[in-house]
Amino acid sequence: MATVVSHVSFARKPICHDLDVAIIGNGPSAIALSFMLSGNQPYYSGRSHPNEYLTAKLNEQSGTSLLEQDLDYLSEGLEGRSSNPVSLLFDQLLQPDADLGCDQASVLSWHRDKSRHVQHAVIGKGGIGGSWANMPPDLQSLSYAKWLELPGMPMRQWCSQRSTNLHGDASGDRSPCGLVAQYYAEYVKLQELEKNFCTGSTVVHVSRIKEENTAGRAPSPLSGACPSPSICCVAHSRSANSSEDESVSDESDDSQDSSPVCRFELDGMATPPSPRQLVERCVPTQPRFEVRGVCCNGQQFILTVKELVLAVGTADQPQRLDVPGEDLPIVSYGYPSPPLTESIKENVNGALPLVVVGCGLTAADCVLLALRMDMPVIHVFRRSPNHPQLAINRMPGSVYPEYAHVRRLMSSSHLSHDGSQLWRVGQEKYIPLAQHRVLRITDHGIVLVNDAQESICLRAGHIIIAAGRRPDLSFLNSSFPNLTLDQDEDFNYRTNPIDIDPFTFESRRVPGLYAVGPLVGDNFVRFAVGGALGVTKSLLSRQKP
Repeated sequence: MATVVSHVSFARKPICHDLDVAIIGNGPSAIALSFMLSGNQPYYSGRSHPNEYLTAKLNEQSGTSLLEQDLDYLSEGLEGRSSNPVSLLFDQLLQPDADLGCDQASVLSWHRDKSRHVQHAVIGKGGIGGSWANMPPDLQSLSYAKWLELPGMPMRQWCSQRSTNLHGDASGDRSPCGLVAQYYAEYVKLQELEKNFCTGSTVVHVSRIKEENTAGRAPSPLSGACPSPSICCVAHSRSANSSEDESVSDESDDSQDSSPVCRFELDGMATPPSPRQLVERCVPTQPRFEVRGVCCNGQQFILTVKELVLAVGTADQPQRLDVPGEDLPIVSYGYPSPPLTESIKENVNGALPLVVVGCGLTAADCVLLALRMDMPVIHVFRRSPNHPQLAINRMPGSVYPEYAHVRRLMSSSHLSHDGSQLWRVGQEKYIPLAQHRVLRITDHGIVLVNDAQESICLRAGHIIIAAGRRPDLSFLNSSFPNLTLDQDEDFNYRTNPIDIDPFTFESRRVPGLYAVGPLVGDNFVRFAVGGALGVTKSLLSRQKP
């Protein structure tokens, strides 16, 4: 990938581009969607599926891409841990009978048809892989390695070919998160999808464009550097006195009167267009949405798109407790980074323990981290440790022994919890405060908690709040209605996801708006990638004359 010359002075005016599709988010579901929108077509390979009824249906049109078939018909009768029939279908085709413990090869083969390429850009805040790019590399994945695969590149095959300096090993049932993140990053590279990805770019505003306002719409101003490699690969300089038809040189110069010009790659243009052509390309053809954002170098961009896909996942924002003192420096959210871990260890000792708030798996990971580093920990959580809805109670001990250990600790009794002395449960420096809530945190490290009977003051060296995370859809302006199933309730990926057509993944509220992954209840990668099949089929059908 070409780099931008360091001495170019970027203009602050936004650059503009007209696209068919913008995908907000760059996690596994967005990567799979980019793979299919790049012309990769799934076909039935002829390999027998354990479900004889499904095999019979696949054989009816074995020479036809699944993107040309009736997904409603193919998915009929399938059951599993997703409420979306196309996600269940795709999971069965990629990993037949995975829930029954089968380890069978995919029954799909993939063929690239460049004529079915859909122009698109994938916009993500961080590195490729979404939240996987930010997870601690040594943390073990919850899902089996095979269940984290993307279409057309088996994890096992990739691991056998990878270099030896990567984290961990995926030969076992679970994999280090660092290895999975590298798999996603290399997948984009090996599948030649890099030109579609805008990493380090933040979408700040999305609005709906009224159809009657698009006729005769004036071109938006175009200047400045490219927001990402997906829109252009390198900033070139040109003389302020050059004519509009003069070609742009690949050589940079030190002229004070130069301004950067972008080379567009989305249409496979081999040579840079003239400035007039660049402006003409900004005139939208029946766009429905305007996407505004900022890339990592501060350059603003504006995209006008016909279709918009939300693939942001649910890990954008931490769930806050909304209590006084929550923004103090001694408070952090989620699993700590290595530098923060070292800082916490310096502040935590026998008299000032680490306080972990939450009863999910991230909170359990924080407890395990503290115990591994011999840090005393007080664990505050609202529910009973035996509550059936706790995720940790649904994790088989044979597969997740570390969580079984935390579950036993959470259920243990403690001798004292006044915070002045840390009592041990067995040999662990651990106190569980079940069915307690945090009321206040002071700048002196005092945490006030209570249960149904009394309030307790705890002294803490550091407080980690691990009460869950939620998606950030604040970039959708007021022209968007509440997109969830129950419009009177907030989003919840389990009980109140975004309301979509189950076969196209298009919003029932806003035409042209799609959602995939955790936003529609597919919180596991193996099901999240299935949304790409439904979205791609829908988009390709709209391109037909």
